[in-house]
Amino acid sequence: MPSTAPESDHPYAVPGVREPSSQRVRAESRLQGQLPCARCRYELQGLSIAGNCPECGLPIGATILAVVDPFAKELQTIPRPRLTNLGLQVWAWSALATALVVWTMRLSELAREVLGTTYWPGWAPHTAVLLTALSGLGATALVRPHANIPVRFRAAATAGCLGFIPLAILHWSLFVRIDASTLSFDYFSQAPDQSRLTIRLLCGLLCVIITICLRLNARVLVSRSLVLRTGRVDRQTLYALAAAFGVGVVGDALRLASGSFGSKWMEIIGNAGIMIQVLAALLVTMGLAGVAIDSWRMRRAILSRPLALSELVGSDAGKEHDHDPRRA
Repeated sequence: MPSTAPESDHPYAVPGVREPSSQRVRAESRLQGQLPCARCRYELQGLSIAGNCPECGLPIGATILAVVDPFAKELQTIPRPRLTNLGLQVWAWSALATALVVWTMRLSELAREVLGTTYWPGWAPHTAVLLTALSGLGATALVRPHANIPVRFRAAATAGCLGFIPLAILHWSLFVRIDASTLSFDYFSQAPDQSRLTIRLLCGLLCVIITICLRLNARVLVSRSLVLRTGRVDRQTLYALAAAFGVGVVGDALRLASGSFGSKWMEIIGNAGIMIQVLAALLVTMGLAGVAIDSWRMRRAILSRPLALSELVGSDAGKEHDHDPRRA
């Protein structure tokens, strides 16, 4: 019985397919497939791969290096690319929108406390809960984006999606039941609401677990993007996002623990907890923005299959590739 193990060292290679060989192409080969210039987007089809873009002068080889994926023929096919991309975008952008809605509530509470304003975004609490649930719904696209996903990856992603259910319930308790009813700015209080802090701490722990669980299959999709895989752009890792949520948990834990100390230490520990909470909120928002931007960059890699060199230069490359001694 033939082995179905991937013969490439690429982590998400198609079973039974060898590592791509060095596709030697003669300099006079011409581009058979469509290829817009990487700089000016001029269509290069029909030109020699050894030439330059007639519009801006960029070497055509530079454009080929920018778009050709050496693992194009090894990556698994995504059976429902549009649905997968939609879920990915909904998951990432809804999470970022949730953070921005929460910032709206907190800043309005601060304005009421410091400036004496009366504005309160009555739409925000329910919107934050709805966006949390919507993000969880979008995350289901990460459970099995394509075939041959390891069982532990699928199990972790499923656990991450299920974690959005208690998270949405806790957000309802925090934003709707407590914040919308009291309209009080709890961060400067020397006697913070213990139940509110407990809910915040549980939310933070759930976010850490959800982020780590979804990370495995998120990396599967990241591996399809040549731009992200080769480090040509800065990107926010999900481990860093989980760490940011963890910082918030530390801040909530310090504020909860401050009530167990004397008045002097209670104030010091409480203030330290507040500063850590604010820092964590900034880090989480930045991390969610990074994840959303990465998701947007990945859309082309998900919606269209990776481009191989043989698809650009036609039969010449295919013939060279077929006679590669490593394919014998």
